[in-house]
Amino acid sequence: GLAYSAGSWISSPPKKDRSFFVEAYIATQADKLNEATGTLMNLMENMKEDQQRFDLAKASILNRIETERIIKTNIFWRYLNNQDKGITYDIRKDIYEKINDFTMEDLKVFLNKYQGDNYTILVIGNRNAVDFNVLKKMGSYKEVTLEEIFNY
Repeated sequence: GLAYSAGSWISSPPKKDRSFFVEAYIATQADKLNEATGTLMNLMENMKEDQQRFDLAKASILNRIETERIIKTNIFWRYLNNQDKGITYDIRKDIYEKINDFTMEDLKVFLNKYQGDNYTILVIGNRNAVDFNVLKKMGSYKEVTLEEIFNY
C-alpha cells in the first residue's frame, strides 16, 4: 500500500573510465513521500536478504545467456560496446561459469565495498502536493521548472 511500484538495479557504465551506479525508484502518492523515501533509503543501505529471489535472479541470468542470440548488426554493436569498456571477448562466458558459485555473501561484500552514501534524489510531482519539509529533511534541494527539464 506504500508504493505503486519500486525497483533497484546496478547500471554498468558505457565506457571503462566511467562509474557504475546503483539506481532505485519508488512511485508513490505525494502524501507518502516521507515514509516511501525513508523505506527506500533503508533498503538501499541495508540490503534485504531473500535467498529464494536471489536464486531466481541467478537462474534468470543463466536462462537469458542460454537463450540470447547476438545476430546481424547486433554483433557489431556488441563488439563496439565491449571495446568501449575494454572487454575483448564475450564476457557472458565468465558470467555463465561463475554465477552458480556466486553467493548472497559475495553480493553483500560487493555492495559494502562499492556502495557509497551519496544519493541524488529526484522527486517529480505536483508542487502543491509535495511537502517541502520532507524535502528539507533529505538535504538541500533545487526546484526546477518544466522549461528547465523539457525545454518548453
